[in-house]
Amino acid sequence: MPGSSKNKVKIFFLFALPSLVVVAISWFLGGNNGLIGSLIAVFLLSLIFYFLGARVLLRWYHSKKVQSTEYDEIRSILRNLADMAGVNEPDLYVFDSDLPLLFTVGTRKKNVSISSSAIEVFDSEELEVLLAREIGHIKNDAVSLNTIVALFAGIISAFSTLALWGALLGGFGQDYDPAPKLIRLIAMGIAAPPAALLVQLGTPREAESLADNVAMDMTKNPNALGAALSKVESFVDDLENVRLNPGHSHLFSVNPLKVRDIFNVHLSMFNTHLDLDTRKQNILSYSS
Repeated sequence: MPGSSKNKVKIFFLFALPSLVVVAISWFLGGNNGLIGSLIAVFLLSLIFYFLGARVLLRWYHSKKVQSTEYDEIRSILRNLADMAGVNEPDLYVFDSDLPLLFTVGTRKKNVSISSSAIEVFDSEELEVLLAREIGHIKNDAVSLNTIVALFAGIISAFSTLALWGALLGGFGQDYDPAPKLIRLIAMGIAAPPAALLVQLGTPREAESLADNVAMDMTKNPNALGAALSKVESFVDDLENVRLNPGHSHLFSVNPLKVRDIFNVHLSMFNTHLDLDTRKQNILSYSS
């Protein structure tokens, strides 16, 4: 599988580096007892983050697992694509969002989550090719790394949201007023660089192209993929009030973050996607 070994090494370092810092500080402050206690703590926390990270992200978006009697067409498409790719069929989830988005998370069992808007906006061919992209991430063994990166980067990025709510609760007005927006900008100025660095280093630049290629191999439908990606970008451009955690941007098929004013200029640091025109050209050239 492309990049499988590299992704496992990246996951190891994502856990190892902060753990070493915590262990070193604990040993410096508490001696051998602090060292042993911190080793046990970081080991247990690493297990929790690794095995429960996908569940945290699914709950982050209030994703609900699809039952056997729901969304028969989508489940059938997903099952057929998984069989075609030779991977285990992922569980299907649905979440509410005005943006037509899909994402896949999981370290053991993989889970594909699709927004209510995506179900309404895309026709069956577009849904198939977008689901094929998610299967592509599974086949390319990219999902575990994407999940851990999204969990860590999302937690760091959430610092700005906490700062905003702190400003609002402190009596600074509404979230569109200058004072809380400025506080959020300052908070993101602190949180964005490490979170964005994590996303950029943890997400291979070619990951989306590899998923596009798998979708082309399975569906032979470049026009549907290009049209679906264009629809997603159009919704991102038009909907100004939809907020997504920037640490999760790499999970989606198109960059869902837009820099609309100076107060969200930090969003540009999180983009791991090629521009859409380049991707569509690559899709057409790959399928020809």
